[in-house]
Amino acid sequence: MIAYLYVALGSAAGGVARYGLGLMAGRLWGESFPWGTIAINILGSFVIGFFGALTMPEGAMPASQNLRIFVMVGICGGFTTFSSFSLQTFSLARDGSWFAALGNVLLSVTACLLAVTFGHYAAERIGTAREASVMSTRILAVLDRPQTAQPVLAAASLVAARMGGARIEALHLRHHALEGFMPTEDVMTDRREQEIEGAAARTSAVLREVFDAWQRQGGSGAWREVVGEASSVIAAGAAGAGLVVIGHGGGQPAGDARQAIHACLFEARLATLIVPEAVPSSIGRHVAIAWKPSEAAGRAVEAALKLLRAERVTILEETQDGDHATKPATPSPLLQSAGIPAATHRFQARGRQVGDALLEEARLVGADVLVMGAYTHGRLAELILGGATREVLAASHLPVLMHHRGWRDRR
Repeated sequence: MIAYLYVALGSAAGGVARYGLGLMAGRLWGESFPWGTIAINILGSFVIGFFGALTMPEGAMPASQNLRIFVMVGICGGFTTFSSFSLQTFSLARDGSWFAALGNVLLSVTACLLAVTFGHYAAERIGTAREASVMSTRILAVLDRPQTAQPVLAAASLVAARMGGARIEALHLRHHALEGFMPTEDVMTDRREQEIEGAAARTSAVLREVFDAWQRQGGSGAWREVVGEASSVIAAGAAGAGLVVIGHGGGQPAGDARQAIHACLFEARLATLIVPEAVPSSIGRHVAIAWKPSEAAGRAVEAALKLLRAERVTILEETQDGDHATKPATPSPLLQSAGIPAATHRFQARGRQVGDALLEEARLVGADVLVMGAYTHGRLAELILGGATREVLAASHLPVLMHHRGWRDRR
């Protein structure tokens, strides 16, 4: 019964609006051609298309059924005038104005179809913009090991504060007992499976305690626990996020840890902040950029500007003997367009591996995070031949923001 009341109220409002607009159109454009009716139908078609798409359950601003009835059935039904359109078209044809009658039909139908289409897609654009805003303000903190859980949550909090209060979701990736099991190495008895599941349950309990303690100390976020394989779980969990934060346990990540990091970079294809076991005190006050012109490095710099809101930037640039006096600085145009002053710190590896040299130079300039492209030569090549990404992951003592060149643009 309440729905009828909404229809009645909406129809009254729509009818009054139609009458007022019709009078105004007659004074403006005359009454020799039904311009007022056409304008009303176009506007009403836009409103019903826009509001209908905007407020559907999967739209940008879902609304109650009663509100949708009030606007779409009541107001739009009282406002749009296809009954008047039909009568006026008949009258024009009866009086012999066949071209005017046909023009009324073609103009009204075509323009109204275009208007409802435009309204629908305008609402979708609002939904897309709203979704992009939500995506850029959610941080996924992957908790897969007790030794890195506290640093990961602390790092996520620091970045969230820089992003203006981004929402943090803690994802506990709990590995299934049979994941990675090789029958040639062991026999999966019931007892063995129970032992593995028991160990996983204890790890989950420890991680939940760390998460609860973080919340008691002022952290804000949601907890989610998912059992499964790293690549699929992280890729699904990262959908709609702006940043993934994950830890590495010191030394070259092995087994599950390496798989989880690779899932962030290659499956989720997001900016990934990789945190060592030490709890960071700041992130973004002084950003060091491992600069070597490439798509991956450019993506990493863009992520640092958007997510870390860098206050100070130092570009780390490796040079060869004799290059110091002649080689120009190569700051990213992104830094220049953002108006962030950047100093260039040139260095020579001098027998050090490139990754080790980058970390040491970042420490020397006082940076609190290193930004770099990830696996710029390809994952397989670096795993076999080595490379800066692998070296940094093996020895990093500070948070590292990485991007792979396959990053999906979320602007």
